[in-house]
Amino acid sequence: MKIHYKELINEVTIYFKPLGISQFLSDSKNIFSEGTILDFTFMPDFNDKMIEIFSLARDRQGQELENYLLSKLQIKKFSLIEKILEAIETDEKIEEIAQKHQISRQYLNKIFTKHIGKSPSEYRKIHRFRNSILKQKESKNFSELSQYDFYDQSHFIRSFKELTNRNPQIFFKNIDTEKENIWLFV
Repeated sequence: MKIHYKELINEVTIYFKPLGISQFLSDSKNIFSEGTILDFTFMPDFNDKMIEIFSLARDRQGQELENYLLSKLQIKKFSLIEKILEAIETDEKIEEIAQKHQISRQYLNKIFTKHIGKSPSEYRKIHRFRNSILKQKESKNFSELSQYDFYDQSHFIRSFKELTNRNPQIFFKNIDTEKENIWLFV
C-alpha cells in the first residue's frame, strides 16, 4: 500500500496479525471481497471516536484507544484457520495441509481467502518476506539470507521485487529493521 501525505496529520496505525481484525467485525469477508479497503468502515462509530481520542492529551490517547478497542472485541474461535496458518508458516505443502484436515485444496483456498484475504500461496510469500526482514540483521549477506525460506537467491530477489518493486539491497538501504513496524518511505 502506498500512502501520500499532503501535510502533517495526527494518525495512529493499528497493525492486526492474521485473523486479528476479524475479532472486531461481525463479518470480515466484506473487507476482502472488494479488493480495496478505501471505502471500508471499520466500525460505525470509529471516525467519531478517533476524533474524540485525538482531541485528548497525548498521554491519554493510547489508553483511550485501547479501552475503545477492548469494548468492541468479539472473541471468536478460528481453530481450523489457525492450524492452517501455522502449517503454511512452517512451509508444509498446501495439498498435505488439505489432506491432514480432510478438506479439498479448493475448499482450503476458499476458507483461507475468506478469513485472511489472500490465498495460501500469497500469504506464504508475505510470511517469507517478513521472516527475511527479521533475519536480515543476523545474516552476513543476501546469499545467506535467501537460504532461510527461499529455494535460492534468485527466488529471494524475485519475491522481494514482487512485493516491494525493489531489489533487496535497495529495500534494506531504505528501512530501519530495528523498529517493530517496518515502513518503506519512497
